[in-house]
Amino acid sequence: MYVCKAQVEFNESLEGRTPTGSGYTSYLRVASSADDIAIRLHNLPNSTDCKTWYRVEVEVINYDESLKDVLIKGQWFKLIMEDSIIGIGTIQRRVKESEFV
Repeated sequence: MYVCKAQVEFNESLEGRTPTGSGYTSYLRVASSADDIAIRLHNLPNSTDCKTWYRVEVEVINYDESLKDVLIKGQWFKLIMEDSIIGIGTIQRRVKESEFV
């Protein structure tokens, strides 16, 4: 399991409601990886809006060791849903499994 602390901001072009709570699934895209990375966002507030930065936990679904040099502190990423960029973010630090609740 790979979980990291990150900051995310949702795009104004996001149609419908912005994600809230825990368990929202999307994809993370970084310039140094050819593939999008399936993720779950955790600990979003109950109310979110665009153009506001949120501190969240990002859980990588199907993590493998090839991603360890990609998902590093300071790495910028795009949040992708159905071929649209719904937000951006940056990785703050990796979370130990014992810290993730």
